[in-house]
Amino acid sequence: MNKPLVDTNTLWAINTLFLKRHIDPWAQNLLGHFTNLFVYSDFFRFTVPTPDKDNCDPTQGIPIIQLIQSRDTNLIVPTFLVAPEPKKVSEENLVICLERFSDWAHLNPTRLKSWLLSHLVDDELWANWTGHLKRNYVFDIEDIISSNEIISLSKRVNVPERHLVYALDNILRMPEYGQLVGADQYYLNHPLRDAFQLPVSSLESAAPPNVPISWHKAAVTLSDKTDLDGFIVFLLDLRNQVHEYKLHKVSRSDQVEKDVVRDIAQRVGLPPQFKYHGLTASILTGILTSLAVFPALGPLSAVAGGAVTVTTNLWKGNLPSGVGKIKWLKWAIKWDVEDQIDTC
Repeated sequence: MNKPLVDTNTLWAINTLFLKRHIDPWAQNLLGHFTNLFVYSDFFRFTVPTPDKDNCDPTQGIPIIQLIQSRDTNLIVPTFLVAPEPKKVSEENLVICLERFSDWAHLNPTRLKSWLLSHLVDDELWANWTGHLKRNYVFDIEDIISSNEIISLSKRVNVPERHLVYALDNILRMPEYGQLVGADQYYLNHPLRDAFQLPVSSLESAAPPNVPISWHKAAVTLSDKTDLDGFIVFLLDLRNQVHEYKLHKVSRSDQVEKDVVRDIAQRVGLPPQFKYHGLTASILTGILTSLAVFPALGPLSAVAGGAVTVTTNLWKGNLPSGVGKIKWLKWAIKWDVEDQIDTC
């Protein structure tokens, strides 16, 4: 059974794309990977650190999970990292981790600050704000806030000491979450988790599961044009179509016909593009009329001023999603996703 584990930080990163405030620097790439995992999986699991799983609302503070669960509770399952007390790190390992974290932060100060800003909610760090953990850190590392290493790094990268310890605590959780993944399952961790090699684990990057058609690019493009509610509707519609066509049962693009992919793209409302450029004025007139751009459209020369904003997008090859439903126009349009299929 395909039941990938998704990092809670990954889900929050995706959420920041729709908040339009401080966006996680890895958010777009994570959104694309998550979309593929979601639509092809049987269900997915997400990590929740907590001292007591029986008294924890795992969806609190994660809007994307709340919206999916409100529509289908069978698609998401929390996987708890239970830590009644702060987990211990040996002094020797902590010294090594601090040094490696400092090296990484020196080389990636912009990413680090952007990530931390994306985690601030009402001036409170997000993971603390959710209430899952009911304390500041999973690990017993709060004392290093006043250490010379953290104070020096704080001045160097211009980040508050407690925020640096928060970031380090998130990285230290990587082996703990890794043990929750399960055999033959994929873990979509947040890239911050593997910022550097931890002394207590071996870091191996696994390629995402093979999928016949990737929806990565389509999801990222759509995220710029809709809100979170609209994106969840798209995500669930896409999953339903993928499973209805049994696309999740295969792993290669040569196992599916192009018309099937076109049909799925049209059904979930992905905007198509022109196959051909340099269309004649008469064809463009017909397209504009079909789109009801103008109630009655005369010769293009007569409406050149009024049509300019529409035709600018058309000449770039961009079309509204509704065009995909115009049967007579199917010969002239295409969807980016169909390019993944080799027709030879």
